[in-house]
Amino acid sequence: MKRTVIGPFFAAWRFLTIFPAPPCAGGREAEYLRRSLPLFPLVGLLLGTLAWLFSLAAVRLVPVPAAAMLVVAALAVFSGGLHLDGLADSCDGLFSHRGRGRALDIMRDSRIGTMGAIGITLALLAKFACLSSLPRDALPAAALVVPLGGRVGMSIVMAALPYARESGMGNMIAVDSPPRRIAIGCAWLAAVLGTAWGPGGIVVGFAAWAPTILAWTLFLRKRLGGATGDTFGAASELGEVAISLAASLLWDGGRQF
Repeated sequence: MKRTVIGPFFAAWRFLTIFPAPPCAGGREAEYLRRSLPLFPLVGLLLGTLAWLFSLAAVRLVPVPAAAMLVVAALAVFSGGLHLDGLADSCDGLFSHRGRGRALDIMRDSRIGTMGAIGITLALLAKFACLSSLPRDALPAAALVVPLGGRVGMSIVMAALPYARESGMGNMIAVDSPPRRIAIGCAWLAAVLGTAWGPGGIVVGFAAWAPTILAWTLFLRKRLGGATGDTFGAASELGEVAISLAASLLWDGGRQF
């Protein structure tokens, strides 16, 4: 049977967003999800396009700080808060000063603890602070790239680390040729950064984003020996924060770097 990208794309779209997509025919959701990882950057770019359109309207209706707040809220809504929930669970478990097994158990708990609340608050505040510092005409360009940085960051953590649990949604996604998947994700991000922000945007973007994703990956390898669905969501949030910071640095004081 001929393999297409339509089914895996819809599986990735359902996995990463709240927006509806046509159901998989013949009960092949698990199969399509396993093949969906290469399409995560495309989903991120489409979400970025939605954020770009939304921010174009927002900056014409309200002051930049209010527009930035609306963009941050829209980014959370696009994923149904799933990645923020992953960040909260990751903070509760990984910063609990407990052993690996207990940390994984804490991350399964649906309740949000102190560290989780702090993590969500800091992530949202960081994105708002960075995006609200931008000139009016720069906010849409930033909004375009932020979701892409998050989903590429997530895909890289998925490709770089083994799954830390015996079962789970994240364990259903197959990763063939991790170095190739990492290179493709970085190429997606570089291409969009260069198009939207210019050559300087590639430099500043990767200077903020790459160390963030690398540090998170290395931390997970040392702390858990792998990654979980929650840490994938946290990687997306950290990627969005890093790209937001890069945008703030690039347009520092209204002067593009």
